[in-house]
Formats: sequence, C-alpha cells, structure tokens
Amino acid sequence: MPKLTKRVVDGLPIGQQQQFFWDSEIKGFGVVVRPPSRFHPDGSKAFVLQYRTLSGRGRRLTIGPYGVLTPDQARSIANKMLAEVRAGRDPAEARSTGRAAPTVAEFAERYEAEYLPGKKPASQEHDRFALKLHILPRLGSKKLAEVTERDVSKLHRDMSKTPVMANRVLALLRNLFGLAQRWQVFDGPNPCVHVKRYREKPRNRFLSDDEFARLGKALAELEVELPARWAALAAIRLLALTGARKNEVLQLRWENIDVQRRVAWLADSKTGARPLRLEDPALELLSKLPRKGRWVFPSRRKPDSPVRDISKTFAKLLERAEIEKLRPHDLRHSKASVGAALGFSLPMIGAMLGHARASTTERYAHLAADPVQLAERRVQERIADALERPV
Repeated sequence: MPKLTKRVVDGLPIGQQQQFFWDSEIKGFGVVVRPPSRFHPDGSKAFVLQYRTLSGRGRRLTIGPYGVLTPDQARSIANKMLAEVRAGRDPAEARSTGRAAPTVAEFAERYEAEYLPGKKPASQEHDRFALKLHILPRLGSKKLAEVTERDVSKLHRDMSKTPVMANRVLALLRNLFGLAQRWQVFDGPNPCVHVKRYREKPRNRFLSDDEFARLGKALAELEVELPARWAALAAIRLLALTGARKNEVLQLRWENIDVQRRVAWLADSKTGARPLRLEDPALELLSKLPRKGRWVFPSRRKPDSPVRDISKTFAKLLERAEIEKLRPHDLRHSKASVGAALGFSLPMIGAMLGHARASTTERYAHLAADPVQLAERRVQERIADALERPV
C-alpha cells in the first residue's frame, strides 16, 4: 500500500465488508473503510492507529473520520501517539480514562460534599456562589480532561469588569483541578496554571466625621421606623463600633459574650480564635437587645438561625444617610482611620482589628498621624494655655 494521501484515500473502494488499508511510511497507521450502514448509507472512512504497548499489549485506536481530518493531520496525530507509546504511555487507555472522567459539574458535587465542609462558613458561601453563578454555567457540562487553558482564560477575561471576583473564580478552578489530580480522577495538566490573575487595587473607603454623623442619624431613624429589622440594624451598629468582620458579628452567640471580661470570644474568625473587645458603647448596645434564642442577631424568618444577609438593610441605611459607595467591610476600614487619626500606631490598630500579619495593617500607613506633628500640636497647646493663664 502506498503512502496515504487524499488521492489515495478518495480512491479506496467501499465494499460490503470492513477493510483496512495501511500506510507505507508509518507502521500501524491506516484507514478503515466501513460498508454502508443505517447512519452512513454511503459507507465511511476513518483513520486508525495500531500499535503494541511496551508490555506487548496490542491496541487499535480510531484517530478520527476522513473528511473531518486530512491525511496529513491524521498522520501528525499518529506520530504524536506513537511517541507517547515509546515513552511508556498508552493513548487508548488514556482516552478510555478521559471518557470515564467526571464532568466539571460532577466533580463540583464531590468537592462540595467532601472538601467544602472543611472550609470556613464564609469561604463555603463564596465557593458555592462562584460555582453556581460563574463556573458551572460555562464549564459544567465539560469533562475535566476537555477543559483547556483557552476555556479558563476566556471565562476569566469575560469577568474583567469584576477583577476581584474573576481572580476568586480562577483560584477556585485551580483548586478544583488540583484536587482532581490528587484524588486521581484527572491526570492531565491543570488548565489554570498559566492564566494570569488581574492586578487588584486595594479599596480604601473611609467614613468622614460628617458621614459618621449622618450614618448614626439614619440608624436612629430606621430603628424607629423599621422595628422588624432590629437585628440587622443592631449588627451594623456593632460593626461600626468594633470594626469586626461582617460574619464575625452575624455569627455571634450569647454564649460568646463575656460581659465581665468585656469581650466576645470569636471561635472561628478569619485569623483563628480571638477575643473581640467590647467597651462601654458596644456593651450598652448589647444590653438593650432582646434575647431570642442563642443568636445575638437572629433571623426574622428563622429565629433559630442568625441573620445571613444585611445588604438590603445596609442599602436602605446608606440611602437615608445619603452616603455612596460604602460596603459593610468599609466600616472596618473606617475604624482603622479613626484610630490612625487619634495617633495610635499601626501595630496597635492591627491588634484592635485582629490582623494576623503586620503587612495587612500597612494599607493604613498613609493615615497614621505624624508623631512630630502630634508632639508639636500638644506643646503649642500647652504653651498657649500657659500664655492665657491668669497671673
């Protein structure tokens, strides 16, 4: 049989029996000609590769149909497969494993059942959100082995208007494929490794003194007008006072509150167990709250569960206070800015906010008051007082 070219393959006759025609240059590379059938009334032709593994096991693998692949394309694929065979791999077994591999959606179910419970509640919520809204609609039906770097890059690029979320989705996908490799359900390369993250700009939004005043006025008004939302409004007020993270406050239980020691014991904060310090304003707020079960801020619809979402109440509060572009987390930044303005050191501010690393507090460095300026102010005030003191 001569070298398989387009002219040669076109000339191969279609009979009533399946026939194989082998290439003269690549051993084991050929064309199978199949007789007419229900799905192919005129018969069909496909490229095949026949080889033996290093262990001596005979294999025959269909490369692809003629017409979809040209002879040159099929020849190139055959050469790559034979190189894999010489390296000790088995392309037929790899293809079979790929067909049996789970889809992204199927593996995501296993991820949620076996891996997600070990993460913190907030991280679980973020992962489920990213899977449901971004990953599964785009990649869920694909086999793990079918997802390419191009697929991941396109998903990431399409989310360019929300770079922080895009990076979180990329990190989750990378973790999913890494787990699939460790759990030995996927042996291909991780398609996320070379996709570059977007550069994230830290957002430092702080309330001014005037905005703090307007926020307090709006809180007082809504506490009267919307008594059913007392838990969400009280949680927002405690967030402003303590600078705690949102979930640290929403997950508070009465058993965590130690009035004598003036702390709330946070068993599972972002940086691990730590005390949340409560001074008179926070303790006074807590003393006025009704005790309805174990949660300090119970849900309106499910009193045996904590408030899950304060976004609607927070949006209404900002509208009333005429404050724009503020997130609940920015109340934490605002507390840091107040501490810096009062002259407290960055380590002190980091301790108040429960930062595990000093680098996390560095974002507030530009707000820290100049110690020389503070000293100069106090000396001048002392001299001015002395000058005005009656003799």
